[in-house]
Amino acid sequence: MSIARRPLLGALSLLPLVGAGAVALSSRGTPGLGEIVRPQSVAAPGALTLHAEGPLTVPAAILEAGGGDEEFAVVPPSPDIGIGAVALEEDSSLLFGRVSTSTTLQDQDGNPLAPSIAVTDEDGAETAAEPTALGLGALALAVPELAGAPVAVLAAADGGLPVADAVQSTHTDTGDFRSLSLTRMLSPVVDASFLGMGTLPGTTSVLVLRNVSSRPATAAVQVWTPDGPAAMQGRSQIVVAPGAEQQLLLDTVAAGQQAVGLRVVTVGAPLLMHVSTAERDGLTPRGAQILSPLPPAAPSPMIPGVHVSSAEEPPLLVLQNPGGTGAAADVTVLGPAGALPLAGLGGLELPAGTVLAVPLPITAPGDYVVRVQADRPIDAVVRSRAPGARLPGGTLGVQADLAIAGPAPALGGGAVLALPALGPFGLLALAATEDTSATVIPVGADGGAGDVIERDVPAGRIVTVPATELTGTTGTPAGLAITAGAARVLHAAWVQVEHDPALGPLLSTCTVAPARRETGALAVQVR
Repeated sequence: MSIARRPLLGALSLLPLVGAGAVALSSRGTPGLGEIVRPQSVAAPGALTLHAEGPLTVPAAILEAGGGDEEFAVVPPSPDIGIGAVALEEDSSLLFGRVSTSTTLQDQDGNPLAPSIAVTDEDGAETAAEPTALGLGALALAVPELAGAPVAVLAAADGGLPVADAVQSTHTDTGDFRSLSLTRMLSPVVDASFLGMGTLPGTTSVLVLRNVSSRPATAAVQVWTPDGPAAMQGRSQIVVAPGAEQQLLLDTVAAGQQAVGLRVVTVGAPLLMHVSTAERDGLTPRGAQILSPLPPAAPSPMIPGVHVSSAEEPPLLVLQNPGGTGAAADVTVLGPAGALPLAGLGGLELPAGTVLAVPLPITAPGDYVVRVQADRPIDAVVRSRAPGARLPGGTLGVQADLAIAGPAPALGGGAVLALPALGPFGLLALAATEDTSATVIPVGADGGAGDVIERDVPAGRIVTVPATELTGTTGTPAGLAITAGAARVLHAAWVQVEHDPALGPLLSTCTVAPARRETGALAVQVR
């Protein structure tokens, strides 16, 4: 290489560092070659695709345990699920706590714009919501009965990302797995934590991993117990082929536990993950839940919507320390009048990698908020039961349903919640870390708005909005638009309580998630 050529090569080596200046210089073109045209495209956020977990998962060996004897045959859970979905345009007035049409929600011909919602079942049959000319930029859909694990696609009027939510519900009214479960439909993830499922005799807890991608995935699995990380016995790595599903029975890893924790991390491809847990006491059903991944561990998880039906079935707080060092936590239970004077909930010690179950001595039936304050990020859930009727026969106990309430993230502003497909029964639970307010607007299946509800939400107490106050929509409310008076201080959850006079109540909860927001289009230029 000649010395004369080195300065030129040195200058060329600096071109990647020039940045915007390089674009300005290159636009002048090269003498004799004309102006250089640099291709540019725009990558905008697309529609939101959410997957249902499907019905309660029960291993075939349990369903066949009766051995053909009808008297002892196990009655399987319902194979059907319901889907509720709601979508709003990002500038819909409902997300700002008011009901008004806007010229920004119209096309150039003055026609109202609205999102789209389509639900496709396992057979490829599609159910789509029909938008109406109401001009609020809202749409909702309720499908009470679907088979398998449907997929919902929700899009803004321009095909982009709406402010949306979709919730799956499962109902099994009678039999061994009598239960109600509400679960948020989700997208595949690479990291998920679960907490509160048990492995005692009569309890079946199953981790379900589903790969909807075209690439294989390997899941690293770790179960946590009160004694620390469980020995995974060759089950710490699970390979999930494209389009396949794999399951792990947790009692084969850590049997005999009242409550365990779980973390799954994947490589190769994200996975759809959930835990299906069902409990029985002999022949008496004790409830079931489908658990979706928890939000990230935090030092101060807030759990609204803890429903206590009877003092005979007190709730159980379950804490998990996923970190590498010990943590200390204080627990407060909040009622309508403020903190309850409960002893024994301060200075709880959580060694690294352990699970701790703490009974909450709440004696009065009602709805509560559990607030945890720790010196390290931790996970927390509350297990509660709704006792029902005693089954016929002197040896059978009182059947009950199980709910596992998780932490509700703080809302940054306007958010939406899809209500159960069979309609709302129960209440919206609100709690705040600072004094604030909340505006709740029911959304009908036609995209219309119901009566606006205003609530002051003082810090340190629970505030509720009963389902009976969700009025003014055409037909049953299908969703809620919730606006916080201050950002990142309000937490909310829906508590569904369906009461059968003969059998007793069914119970489940679903938190209100912060709204997914547009990040704007990204311009990409080839250099």
